[in-house]
Amino acid sequence: MNRFHFTLQSLLDSREALESAAAMKLAAATHALEKARQECRKAAAGLKKAIDNMEALCGVHVTHDAMSSHLRYIERLQYALAAQSKQAANLEAKMEACRNKLQVAMRERKVLERLCEVERDRWKDDQRRYEQKEMDEYARTRQPHDGPGKPEVV
Repeated sequence: MNRFHFTLQSLLDSREALESAAAMKLAAATHALEKARQECRKAAAGLKKAIDNMEALCGVHVTHDAMSSHLRYIERLQYALAAQSKQAANLEAKMEACRNKLQVAMRERKVLERLCEVERDRWKDDQRRYEQKEMDEYARTRQPHDGPGKPEVV
């Protein structure tokens, strides 16, 4: 009995490799996004702390230069938070693109796997028919023939 060989096995292997690479890219993009979100949370906490410090200075005699310096610091923190949020949004879009590529790669692999199953089922049917034919041929050659020269047993 010969072994089953999927005719598109090399293509299936390459699709599996593409899917694996897409999964790795998605994992890297997800990690980068989580890191950027963590930086956003850290920047937001720093901004909140600076604003709370500024509010604590209300009613206290503070020089104009100190107040101006503190306001510039808060503005810089706001700018950094906005930049970090923009970077997180870009990374989220990149992650979604990676997720879409992974879904496409998974679909392509599944299609090829279904083709492999169909081809394997056809091969099994062909093998069963061949084996049945062999068994019928074997049974036919082993069966005694009642010919005109043989006496009939009653």
